[in-house]
Amino acid sequence: MKKLTHLPYCLIPVLLMAGCTAPSSGLNRDHEDVLNKLVGIEVNTVSDGVEVKLPESALFEFGKSALRGDAVGVLERSVVLLQRSTKPVIVNGYTDSVGTPEYNHRLSVARANAVAGALVARGVPAERVSAKGFAAANPVASNDTPEGRQLNRRTEIIVVGEAMDTLMGAGPAVQLTEPAPSRPADAAATTPVE
Repeated sequence: MKKLTHLPYCLIPVLLMAGCTAPSSGLNRDHEDVLNKLVGIEVNTVSDGVEVKLPESALFEFGKSALRGDAVGVLERSVVLLQRSTKPVIVNGYTDSVGTPEYNHRLSVARANAVAGALVARGVPAERVSAKGFAAANPVASNDTPEGRQLNRRTEIIVVGEAMDTLMGAGPAVQLTEPAPSRPADAAATTPVE
């Protein structure tokens, strides 16, 4: 029975490869969202491009900067997304507020560098990738609770100046419809239906 618990992890590379379509072939945003959710990635539009938010718990042990062995799915999915663009990539590392500011800064830089190195090792051109550590700056939740601290320990990849459609495909089509021209009520009743 234990071998069956690893089955979903075995399927991740297969599903990730399913997302390796050329941008010109047309991406399906819903399909891309499913692939991202399988590995815990969130992709959002931000003011300076597109943000790929990685699940910290899937990448690092608490207080460590070495990538976990099972972070492969998250990293490979990230590479699939990043290879659809030619724009600069910035890997931003963040920590919670536990520990000294100096320790948190070193840890955030080390984690950002670890992710940046893994992206380059998997095929993202090194000249496109840079890394920054922000320690406990820019929290997304309160550092007063364990849940909030976990959310603040994160790694975000910014694809500078990129559009969401390039990485994820076109979003749902928005149909703007004009009201139908008015016609007499009896005309509607006599219109043949084919």
